Amino acid sequence: MEGSWGPGHNDKRGKLYRITLFEDQGALLGTYLARGDANKVLQKLAYEPEPRW
Repeated sequence: MEGSWGPGHNDKRGKLYRITLFEDQGALLGTYLARGDANKVLQKLAYEPEPRW
């Protein structure tokens, strides 16, 4: 997950990506305003089957 939730950053949104390899850029799953919102999505996705794109 990429984000700027720390102090001193103007953009407080975090971007959540699905990757297969660490080097992949990945597919954007969503942009979230709060870390708690992103964590809720992660908890749901952890038990979902992988998409077949």
